[in-house]
Amino acid sequence: MNFEEINMPTNDAYRFLFVINPCAGGNDKSVWQDAIKKHFADGPHTYSFLETTGKNDKKNLSEAIRNRHPHRVIAVGGDGTLRLVAELAARHKVVSGMLPAGSANGMASELSLPTDVDEAIKVILGDELRYLDAIRINGHYSIHLSDAGLNAQLIAHFEETPGRGLWSYARQIAKTLRNRRRFEAKIYLDDRYIRHRATMILIANGRSYGTGVLVNENGSLHDGNFEVIVFRDVTFWGVVRSFFKGVASFRPRQQVYSGKNLRIKLRRPMPFQVDGEFMGRVQTIEAQILPRDVQVLVSKPIP
Repeated sequence: MNFEEINMPTNDAYRFLFVINPCAGGNDKSVWQDAIKKHFADGPHTYSFLETTGKNDKKNLSEAIRNRHPHRVIAVGGDGTLRLVAELAARHKVVSGMLPAGSANGMASELSLPTDVDEAIKVILGDELRYLDAIRINGHYSIHLSDAGLNAQLIAHFEETPGRGLWSYARQIAKTLRNRRRFEAKIYLDDRYIRHRATMILIANGRSYGTGVLVNENGSLHDGNFEVIVFRDVTFWGVVRSFFKGVASFRPRQQVYSGKNLRIKLRRPMPFQVDGEFMGRVQTIEAQILPRDVQVLVSKPIP
């Protein structure tokens, strides 16, 4: 039984709840709202909007789902907005979807979602559904990529920087690489114990960052496992090659493991991020797979 069978409309009309992040990507979301109104003007479906504010978003969305009884909850934003929507949609057993309107749209690529406004709306009006795994990591809900170390520090620097754009991003990369430090980690993955010195440790459900760089070549969003990828070092030229090739170019400086239950003990607190959101510094990371936890609208079958 899928989510829509639990919450099935009595006719062909669906109730949609669009969750809009007005800050995602710095883009004007009125383009998306106007397109939604146009597509829904003559159809049987109904819709409502909810804007995130950065304060009490989980509580507000949960109340909106309970009060408005949507069949489908759609994120209008980037990866962070989809993470919020997916967690609450899974909790309330409704279908989730995404209109990729953010600066980091890694999950849109993972789900083969079009970036064209009209084509993206056609997907959420369609019937192509897939169950995805999620990861509960240090109490946070993750559907994409989380990590400790270098990339999390980059995200922290980027959030502190008022400017946006390619040159700002390049400056933050240079600053982060210049100050990178390796750290010691004890990794307990299922029944295995591994020790490493690393620059970054990635806990991956997805395959690619929002920049398009492939970091988890054999990953799957629905195989019942996540990958732990240990990057022993990340160099400037490795980053440059990765951007141009679209694939992380750090072999043989990386090691990949797969599992369902994880505990990492770090010798010192390290920067930590979940699906693009900086979560501060941590010294312990605990993660568990949540198989087939959320049902998402896609444009075609995903690998």
